[in-house]
Amino acid sequence: MLILAYEKLGVSGTIKDSMSNSYFMLEGIVNDAKTNAILNLSRNAKTTIEDTRKLGNYSAHKITYTCKREYVREQIGEFRALFDELLHKAGIRV
Repeated sequence: MLILAYEKLGVSGTIKDSMSNSYFMLEGIVNDAKTNAILNLSRNAKTTIEDTRKLGNYSAHKITYTCKREYVREQIGEFRALFDELLHKAGIRV
């Protein structure tokens, strides 16, 4: 969703390697997203996006970790708000 939002806003070059034209790793994209004035994430999204990245990173790179619903139950509202915001910024939801 972040990449789609960057592309929709015409600033995807800020999250690409200048030599290979490939996207940064997720941590680099998230770090840029938190400070990118054109993307202009809300204050809540800036804090929630790091929690989301960590859970995704654990699920992708820790062989014995599986993120379960009970792990995110308390934060589900924040996650939903983040993804709704990114859907709007990407032009998928208006």
